[in-house]
Amino acid sequence: MDGITTRDPAAVEALDAGVAYYTVKRVSGETVPPRADAVNSIACFGDAATGRSDPDRLAVDGDGEPAAATRPRFAWDWVCPTDDTYRDRLCSLVDRCVGASPDVRLMTVGFPGEGFCRCDRCERRFRRSDREDRTAWRASVVAGFVEHVAGRVPGRLTLTVHPDPYPGHLRTRRGVDLGRLCGVVDEVLVPLCDPEYATTYWLGSIARGFATAFEGDVTVQLSAAPSDPRRFDAAVRAVAPHADRVVAGGSREALEPVHARPDRAPSA
Repeated sequence: MDGITTRDPAAVEALDAGVAYYTVKRVSGETVPPRADAVNSIACFGDAATGRSDPDRLAVDGDGEPAAATRPRFAWDWVCPTDDTYRDRLCSLVDRCVGASPDVRLMTVGFPGEGFCRCDRCERRFRRSDREDRTAWRASVVAGFVEHVAGRVPGRLTLTVHPDPYPGHLRTRRGVDLGRLCGVVDEVLVPLCDPEYATTYWLGSIARGFATAFEGDVTVQLSAAPSDPRRFDAAVRAVAPHADRVVAGGSREALEPVHARPDRAPSA
């Protein structure tokens, strides 16, 4: 394994070698201090705390319905990416992170899905833009945010992406244009999480798709908790040929079996 992703500070402290992606801001909205020994990671527009305290900041669809965890479609509340005040708060957090460590990972970047956002601010900005196509406009909004963050990050910038490498899907779904962001971000991190990994063919397919779609580095995140360690090894073997790095996600307790086994499958 080449590293870990975790919310658990004990897991970072126990890591002997490799990179540790440590979550500083979670989709719950909880924020913890950044670390000097990790790639500090920020959940950007996924923010349940903001959804509760200030629901008017959430992205809305054409019917005015918010991107909220109370709806079956969403796992967390999603703030509109054109909210300048909220974006300023994210940038302030980025500044605190790079004060501790030069590398940063961004998570939950973009719009919550197709049809978002149709708030009054987005409607005004789209009309005033030079874009006739809303998909292109959304991609420009997301790229502008990532480019702005990149200018504040002295080290490597990693972007966590929804695991859909099919051409055009991320752009349509999230406003994330991998072609435009290549050269802006150094790496994409693809979470391929599963509690069992009973089958692995899909892992290799998705990892290979991102290796083709993105010219920078590709890191694949696997879940460290399968009950059968052999299935985890099979998952590593499936993605390793297509990834620059393979990392395991979980708490220190979940990660210990992965890093303790001398016969674990090697990464690429």
